[in-house]
Amino acid sequence: MIDWILALPLEFSGDSAFAMSKSITIFGILIESLGIFFNTKADKYIQIFFENANTDYADARYLHHLLAIQEKLPVWREARLPPPRVSQSEYDKVGLTLLQWIWAAAHGAQACLVFPYIVPLMPEIFRMSELNDSPELQVYSSAVLYVLSAVSPPAEYVPAVLNDFASAIKSSQSWRIRLHALPALVVFFYRNLLSISEEGAAQIMDVLLECLGDENVEVREMASKALSGVVRCSQRQSILPLKDRFVTLTRKIILPPRRDPSYPESLRSLHSAILGLCALIESLPYSVEPWIPSLTEAVLAPHATDPPPISTTVRKCASEFKKTHQDTWHKDQFMFNEDQLQSLSTMLVGTSYYA
Repeated sequence: MIDWILALPLEFSGDSAFAMSKSITIFGILIESLGIFFNTKADKYIQIFFENANTDYADARYLHHLLAIQEKLPVWREARLPPPRVSQSEYDKVGLTLLQWIWAAAHGAQACLVFPYIVPLMPEIFRMSELNDSPELQVYSSAVLYVLSAVSPPAEYVPAVLNDFASAIKSSQSWRIRLHALPALVVFFYRNLLSISEEGAAQIMDVLLECLGDENVEVREMASKALSGVVRCSQRQSILPLKDRFVTLTRKIILPPRRDPSYPESLRSLHSAILGLCALIESLPYSVEPWIPSLTEAVLAPHATDPPPISTTVRKCASEFKKTHQDTWHKDQFMFNEDQLQSLSTMLVGTSYYA
């Protein structure tokens, strides 16, 4: 049976993806079944698959020499064809091969073993996620980032993966890369919480705080959600210092008239501080800390009528607070005085829920 399977022709340039993938699929099953016993025959087939990584049919591609291809990807990226022929570019075809290989490997029982090969490729995967002219490549790259963030790598690779996420977010000129990388970074943080050092946790906090001030509002809002989750599960000692930092920033910034050249920058900075405060409140969804009532009255409520996106952020925070404290409000309301309850109503734009 083994000899019969090994004798099957492996074609990579036929007219039918099904006909080509048929023998390759059987061959792949044989490799998985034999495991280490296939090693004596592996060199021959590694070369065959490596040379045909750019076949026109993604389902028929497999890849073993990842590191060798990594060196060529930047060159291929510069030589991509213009739409509508972009999918025929060497970069797109080989890139899709990589992503589908990683996707399949990350769902297996030995998923953690792919990290030695994946870590060097992560910067390129982040670049693929911003290619608007290649939806398939963009979707697969984003999906691969998510699935990799949910796989626990060997402990020695945790700092490297964490550093790749942080570097991609901080150094990228594309807001889409930051937007796609932030959720994956947080999932990776949750999954590997016990393996991340204090320096690694501080690195993540720095990334999130920097993204709170991003020029793109979607990135700022995503960073706020991520900050809330990270603080809730591991960084509660940072709540009060962060609160003081954000409160100081809100008091320092006064929005100028809309026609003032400094208006966009002031709006962005103020919004980042409000998002930070809302993230801290949302990190404690089932309790009312002593500092929350005064914060809502003195800081958040006065900004409930500011221009969007500040006002929408304040209202959303109040609505989320209302939702998570609904079952215990008969006790929680006594943490607020009458003025503070009125401030909560103001944040909810006239809602009388707290009255």
